[in-house]
Amino acid sequence: MSGIAVSAAWATGPHRLRPISSIAAMYPDFMRNCRTQASSSQAPRDLVRSVGSGVLLLTLVKSLVSCATVTTAAQNDRMVILGSGGARIVVAKQLRASGGIWFSLGGTQFLLDPGPGALVKMTGSRHHLDPTKLSGILLSHRHLDHSGDVNNMIEAMTMGGTEPRGVLFAPSDALGGDDPVVLKYVRPFLERIVTLEAGGSYELGNVRFTCPVRHQHRGEVYGFRFQVGAGEDLTTKTPRHQAERDEGGGMRAERDTETAKACPEWTAPQDEIPPLGVNASVGMTGAARGAEWDAKNAKVPDSKPESITSTKVGNEEESARCPVSGLRSTLTVSYIADTRYFPELAEHYRADVVIMNVVRPTPSGLDHLHAPEAEELVRAIRPRLAVLSHFGMRMLAAKPWVIAREMSERTGCKVVAASDGMLIDLGQFETIPNSQLLIPNSGAA
Repeated sequence: MSGIAVSAAWATGPHRLRPISSIAAMYPDFMRNCRTQASSSQAPRDLVRSVGSGVLLLTLVKSLVSCATVTTAAQNDRMVILGSGGARIVVAKQLRASGGIWFSLGGTQFLLDPGPGALVKMTGSRHHLDPTKLSGILLSHRHLDHSGDVNNMIEAMTMGGTEPRGVLFAPSDALGGDDPVVLKYVRPFLERIVTLEAGGSYELGNVRFTCPVRHQHRGEVYGFRFQVGAGEDLTTKTPRHQAERDEGGGMRAERDTETAKACPEWTAPQDEIPPLGVNASVGMTGAARGAEWDAKNAKVPDSKPESITSTKVGNEEESARCPVSGLRSTLTVSYIADTRYFPELAEHYRADVVIMNVVRPTPSGLDHLHAPEAEELVRAIRPRLAVLSHFGMRMLAAKPWVIAREMSERTGCKVVAASDGMLIDLGQFETIPNSQLLIPNSGAA
């Protein structure tokens, strides 16, 4: 039994070629302590002799696998929500923090939209985030709830300017004009300053990203679509999204068939293709979409948050990947910054993970997304994960975790409401491009 357990646990580890008999020699102190504990127990001596070896080996393997798991998780693509609040009142009262989002993608760390309190939230995070490890800072626009701490973060990233480094990406009105938000005295601390523009493509370390379109919001506003790993050009849709069309995902079955050929033990999720029924609503006015949404969701049941205290989003069953040697995965993450809804948003921001700033639970005259529009985008994009964030007062009163949970139930997509300090492991949402799943003919009859 111990041999089977050890072989299974160490099959992919660095010691997979070592015989079981060498484990005791490799870890003598650990084995000595375990033997002492086993000998001091009330079990009969013959029982200790018969099962002691197996118990010791299983205990050792459990300890080593646990350490390996922690190391692997630390290296995964991930993001930390430093602040899930938005709009003036929530930020002014700090009902939710407003520090932006910290990313680690492909080994490159960067900070997105450092609003008020970003530095305090980052240095005080239990996730041990170090400003001096940042490769860059990105601003979607100049409004203070997105840029209030940008100067502090530049100083922190560069050790007060004593170690010039990093890149700042920002719209032109955040850098120039009569009222720039990036102070001139901190600019020499940076290696580069890049001015964002609609349709622009950029690189930061191992991350490629675009600003697909200018948003319909006050001032110059851009969202981002990030990509790390293998895959085609960033400006085109990924093969997975080419296969997942709104008309029912018929081509998705082809992808699943190809995946099954490469990995026989893999099975397609049973609830992956729920009925969409969104084509008729595309192009509606905000009021019409809101009325349709209100008619279907007249009352949101009062419920306690189920995941508001959770700091990690993930599902082990969904994160299981096909263990085919040599396959490289790709991850796309989109951030839909402040904007009024327009139909082209879905095409511009197709990705595995989509983060949306959703200020209101119901339609309003603001140039921000509200919950019904966010749901329409989820139905159209069909991401593996959708994250709602940047909540205003009315969104908080409506309990965003309830809105997210019910949106998940209606769309069949995983939707979560952001919370301050939330850690999301993005690695489990990576995609293996279809082109890599084509298995060459082995020549067998």
